[in-house]
Amino acid sequence: LLHEHMATIDFQSKVDKYQAEYIRDAIKRERKELEGRGGAINDLNLGPLTAASDHFNSETFNDQRPIKAVVYSSSTDNLLSVLEYFYDKFDRENIAELMQGNIDAMAD
Repeated sequence: LLHEHMATIDFQSKVDKYQAEYIRDAIKRERKELEGRGGAINDLNLGPLTAASDHFNSETFNDQRPIKAVVYSSSTDNLLSVLEYFYDKFDRENIAELMQGNIDAMAD
């Protein structure tokens, strides 16, 4: 009976909603903490040193890179209602979708 319930659209919609809320809350929390550290630096020439730098010191490093998140599923049918929730909660220009190909190809 439980297995049957977990296979329903209603159950999956609830799971997706709570996943989306968790991700949304994490992004908002990190953005608030970033504002407390002086806000995001978006200019590539003024951006902070990263962990790849020889001058990186984890004790004094103030990471001011913009907050971003990747939500990934290996299935094209999963996470669709999570995506719809994001469109409702975030500005559209802040969302990018990869509909085909592999996520690692985005780095090229």
